[in-house]
Amino acid sequence: MLNIKRLSLSLFLGALVSVSSIAQANQLSPSLEKKLVKVCEAIQSNNRFKLHRAIKNSGVDKRQIVKGLVCNGMDGESFALSVNATVTAEFLASNKKPSKEQLARKS
Repeated sequence: MLNIKRLSLSLFLGALVSVSSIAQANQLSPSLEKKLVKVCEAIQSNNRFKLHRAIKNSGVDKRQIVKGLVCNGMDGESFALSVNATVTAEFLASNKKPSKEQLARKS
């Protein structure tokens, strides 16, 4: 039970770190903070549908979530891989915009 509380607190603090990159503001509303924590929890769940629903409910663009959300001090994909959530890691990876270098390699 204590580990779950610690994990929830870590996810919460990780979502707070992402505030500046997603909202470009120093303060978020408490409701948006809760929604971002739900996204981190959905990433951890390894359930693609739950993640999609959490992103949609957050009201934040999916690409912004993929690019800027921080869970436990890691980007979403790295966080998913660290908790063996391969399904959600693949979902996040598939929604990343390719870099210019990656596009140049494909040409």
